[in-house]
This record gives sequence, C-alpha cells and structure tokens, in this order.
Amino acid sequence: MIITRVKGWIEKYMDAMLAKMDLLASRNNVEESNAKLAVMGSRMEEIEKKVDNISDILEKVAE
Repeated sequence: MIITRVKGWIEKYMDAMLAKMDLLASRNNVEESNAKLAVMGSRMEEIEKKVDNISDILEKVAE
C-alpha cells in the first residue's frame, strides 16, 4: 500500500545519496571531497532520523 511506496522511495533516495558519497570519495581532491562528505554524512543522519519517525507514524496509522 502507501507504506510500501513510501518505504521504497526512501530506500531509493538513500541509495542515491550513498552512491553520490561514494563518487565524492573516489575523486582526487581529497580536502574538498572530505568536506562535502562530512556535510552529506550529517544530512544523512538527519534524514535517517526523519525516516525513522515517518516509518513509526506510518506503522501506527496502518494499525
């Protein structure tokens, strides 16, 4: 249902973010890449917390 779609979209988004992080890590300019990776890492943590909250809400609604 809608929960499955939302979860699928979130997983797809997270995979894309991880792929972008891998690409940045493979670049030659280490300092710039490290700075961008640090920012993206903190954003990923924030997004992960939000996703967990959304997942909890959707599970409660589904019950």
